[in-house]
Amino acid sequence: MESNLSKLHISDFLNIREYELVRNEWTKKIIAHKQTRRLQINEHIMLCFEDKRTIWYQIQEMIRIEKIHSSELLLEEIDAYSPLIPNGSEFKATMMIMYEDASTRKEWLTKLKNIEHTVWVAIGDHPPIYAIADEDLPRSDEEKTSAVHFLRFPLTESQCKDFKKGAQVSIGVDCKVITLDTIMLSDHLRKALLKDLL
Repeated sequence: MESNLSKLHISDFLNIREYELVRNEWTKKIIAHKQTRRLQINEHIMLCFEDKRTIWYQIQEMIRIEKIHSSELLLEEIDAYSPLIPNGSEFKATMMIMYEDASTRKEWLTKLKNIEHTVWVAIGDHPPIYAIADEDLPRSDEEKTSAVHFLRFPLTESQCKDFKKGAQVSIGVDCKVITLDTIMLSDHLRKALLKDLL
């Protein structure tokens, strides 16, 4: 696979039979890769910062699950998921809100309505960058939020430069319903996110 910022193409994917032969091996690799790109906000909320590798895996799994054989259908999947690949001047993340008990989950998804718009990243002395959420389709309604959101954090040129120079980075959520501490970016996550910038 090419660099983290390049586009995905049909030729990047295996057919279903080829993928089955290597799926266990690739799944282990992707799980390990995702561990370096995850940020636990609290016990129930997690961010997974996406990149070309994680999106490739999502599409490859869709090929298997949906039994996709045609180039046309594969292109539709590539077009649907490609916006989640970083473009060199922003971070992209999937936010997951996880409660095992269904009734508890329903209760909290109601309480946490609009939480996806309150997630922010702050680099050095720059103002916080608030997430742009769910540009592909609305995932919340008037009553509750969704358990999964796709977030984008667009960076200015100066923010990118300061990030690369090692400026302190913090991530937080301005949510009135629950108390969440501001989290300082770890070294391993910083190294992972550096690959998402030009």
